[in-house]
Amino acid sequence: MAYRRKLSQDVLTYDSGKAYNGYTLFAPTFEKHAWLVDMQGRICHHWELDNPPASHGKLLPNGNLMWQAKGEGSIQDFVGSGSELVEYDWEGNKLWRWDEPGINHDFLVLPNGNMIINVYVPMPDEVTRNVKGGMPGTELKGKMWSCCLKEITREGEELWEWNLYEHLDIEKDVLCPLCPRHVWGFINSLDLLPDGKVLFTMRLLNDFGVLDPKTGEIVWRYGRDKELGHPHCCSVLENGHFMIFDNGLHRQGADPELQIADIAASRVLEIDPATREVVWNYMDPLAPNFFSAICSGARRLPNGNTLICEATKGHIFEVTAEKEIVWDYWSPFAIHRPNYWGWSISATVWQAHRFTPDFPGFEGRNLDPNRLEFAFRERGKKDIEEEETIKRLTSLGY
Repeated sequence: MAYRRKLSQDVLTYDSGKAYNGYTLFAPTFEKHAWLVDMQGRICHHWELDNPPASHGKLLPNGNLMWQAKGEGSIQDFVGSGSELVEYDWEGNKLWRWDEPGINHDFLVLPNGNMIINVYVPMPDEVTRNVKGGMPGTELKGKMWSCCLKEITREGEELWEWNLYEHLDIEKDVLCPLCPRHVWGFINSLDLLPDGKVLFTMRLLNDFGVLDPKTGEIVWRYGRDKELGHPHCCSVLENGHFMIFDNGLHRQGADPELQIADIAASRVLEIDPATREVVWNYMDPLAPNFFSAICSGARRLPNGNTLICEATKGHIFEVTAEKEIVWDYWSPFAIHRPNYWGWSISATVWQAHRFTPDFPGFEGRNLDPNRLEFAFRERGKKDIEEEETIKRLTSLGY
């Protein structure tokens, strides 16, 4: 029987008859933990890991966690930069690792077990000098960087690599005038099309496109003239449409197609690549209420609902095709961390993923939330682990 009520401090809404019931995986950005919660917000499993995430983790069909992490070799000046891609088993044992400074934002695990990774690479000076846009003088130590996609094997072989800057147009691919000139293009998410092509976003160009790895060409693009605002999380849907989380940061001009003004508000867009039309969208009725300037994601669920992660608030919620919120969860995990203005509390969650109870990776696993308990400490006292975590995050540039 379906029910709808306020469940706890973390889950504000849950309509069991309309939601896509299962377990939700997410990782707080500034912690070394990944969490699996049920629809009531109860923790059913968690991984304690060696390093905080550079982006997010993905659960593999065998129940292992693939984790892109921010280790000692990270390029500290770049957001989303890590230094390792690590596979952990269900118990948190390390099974496989790829080390590469500058690995960032997103990765793909291919059906054959290979991975496509995204790596920051420096651009030649002659290219940097000609790139247009961005705030003058904000190159990183006089250099600009771009992104390089690579396919790698478990054995450590690199099968191909593709440099984004070699396929951009100096005249048309102009950087956002309100952003620094440290990265041209800035790939921040990836997805695999059924035919092997790769869908990818270019955050600082307010654009996303499709790469054909066989030819090395970008065969489809969208966004430069559509008033996107530094988007994230592109994905291909079962109907062949593309979905994207349009953050809304630095959006230039109003969008008459969606009747949205030039304001800081996020939205989720479903686009028909054949007609280039927006066929579905989600915005909050009070547009500024739904806004995350960075990170974030949207995933279409098999029942037609959409799971949305409003990253900077640690807010994960599920909406129907009619835009009704049927599950509403707020991450309880936050950290007191340094920033440019001193210290702040951050509950940021990069992205979230939903899995059904019959997901193959759950077979034989104990997901009973009652087996877990929580320990409290005396108010006002810090423990050694918290102090060491803060020191480590500070040294990594957080």
